[in-house]
Amino acid sequence: MYCKNCGKEIDDKAYVCVHCGARTDNPAVIPKGKFCSNCGLELDKYASECPRCGVKVGDRKRPMFGMIAIISFVLSFINFVFVGAVVAAYGIMKANAFGDKKGLKYNIAALIYSIIVSIITLSVNLIL
Repeated sequence: MYCKNCGKEIDDKAYVCVHCGARTDNPAVIPKGKFCSNCGLELDKYASECPRCGVKVGDRKRPMFGMIAIISFVLSFINFVFVGAVVAAYGIMKANAFGDKKGLKYNIAALIYSIIVSIITLSVNLIL
């Protein structure tokens, strides 16, 4: 079989061309994962863009990193400040890795809140 995009020979069972990444329109082949429409690289299910070629991938549902921020706020509020800060830092790391800007902002706010609560708690304990 030949690629309809670049004309190079490809395997009859191919879903995408290994040379240019174009889909083959082969109905007998069902992919097991998600692929970049530009280069054919298999993608993580939450990827927002291809790490190889940088092409944006359609809107995909991402984990709710705002929920991690809420958990961090609650933990800090009930005086589990250190745990709250660790959870917020984890949320920042994951939200940044997935490109979730809203979740990143919430988790930064949760980390700042945890730090402020810990400073206040430490100050009150030193005074008393």
